[in-house]
Amino acid sequence: MHRGQEVMDAAQADRFDPNDLEGYAGRTYDLLVERPRLWRLLTWHHLERGQDVLMLPAGEVLLGEKLDGIAAAQAEGRIVADFTPMDVVRLVAALTQLWCMTGAARDATEHAARRATIMRAVGRLLRV
Repeated sequence: MHRGQEVMDAAQADRFDPNDLEGYAGRTYDLLVERPRLWRLLTWHHLERGQDVLMLPAGEVLLGEKLDGIAAAQAEGRIVADFTPMDVVRLVAALTQLWCMTGAARDATEHAARRATIMRAVGRLLRV
């Protein structure tokens, strides 16, 4: 499979919910832990394309849907409006990938603690 397509397949997985950004971050962290090759592909893609990781045509549509969902959640007061929708996407991605830059969790307890940290950080940053 072409690496761009593998990134897109992972991005299109049914994890995103603008009303549950904490859960989305946790689910995405789980995916990256389960598929370390995907984390490496994302990192490589970032190095090659900068911010345009998902700028394949389907990626533009997917990103637009995420941005629209975040903007709607902000307009309805479910998440803070202190950040642009793109900032929210980037902040959640950065927090989600936090533990991927370190060694693997030693056990399920450490994995759960890392996941909880990511989710708590996203919630505290973005919840009203």
